[in-house]
Amino acid sequence: MIDIVRNILHLVWVIIPIPMPWRNVIFVLILVISLFWLIWRALPWLLSNGATLFGRITEIIFALPLWIDNHLLTKKRREKKLEPLWISYFLGDLFGFLAKIIYLVSDQFKKISDSILEKKWFPHKNFLIFPSVIILLIWHFNPNSRNWWYSFEGWIVNGESKPMVSSISPEEFVRNYYDYLNNDKYEIAYNFLSSNFKKNKNYNYYLNWWSVQVQQFNLDDIRIISPNANSAIVDVRLLYFMRETQKWSKPDDIRLFLIWDSQNRTWLIDDSKYIQ
Repeated sequence: MIDIVRNILHLVWVIIPIPMPWRNVIFVLILVISLFWLIWRALPWLLSNGATLFGRITEIIFALPLWIDNHLLTKKRREKKLEPLWISYFLGDLFGFLAKIIYLVSDQFKKISDSILEKKWFPHKNFLIFPSVIILLIWHFNPNSRNWWYSFEGWIVNGESKPMVSSISPEEFVRNYYDYLNNDKYEIAYNFLSSNFKKNKNYNYYLNWWSVQVQQFNLDDIRIISPNANSAIVDVRLLYFMRETQKWSKPDDIRLFLIWDSQNRTWLIDDSKYIQ
């Protein structure tokens, strides 16, 4: 049952790829609507049909000992023109009384369920607006609560209650990226790029710049501009020592656009541009 719920939520997460906290809001709205449907539709239907089924089953259960009594005891006694035993009368009265009580109870359940099913089940707008506002306020004024949502998201996507956010910051990720380049580990560094970025710069073009044209470089400055759970903007300043001229270039200010890869749980460089 839990896996079914997780798969449904996973589908919602895939269909609605929007950032936090709006993803939280959508999840809670779906949860509220589902609860109202469960209370005002599924539960009454189960009670109504369950009560009817229970009544039929008890009728069969009560009829069985009466049938046995009639065929094994009462029938033979009547053939001998004898009165039935007192236990036969007692069982008949007892089971008849119990069957009547169960019928009245199940009939009452059915009436209540039918009256509920006739009413509108969709929640009033206040039940949707109020929790949405509360979530947004908690998200912005209580940052400590965010980790729970990320853990919940990790459970939906990976089946593990681990936060979807990376264990390293965008700044550390960028530093690691340039460290790999400075240590000539170009294949590893190339995997720090998103598939979208790789379409624009294939590996040969990438290798030609970092391995052939640039002999070495310095990461002079790094600044986080806009971090959040699913993306980040990082500004860096690079100084290149060019192989052909054997001189240091003027500083280049570059803006990196990072995205969060939820499947591999890591940051990726999705785009870059020079800052004038």
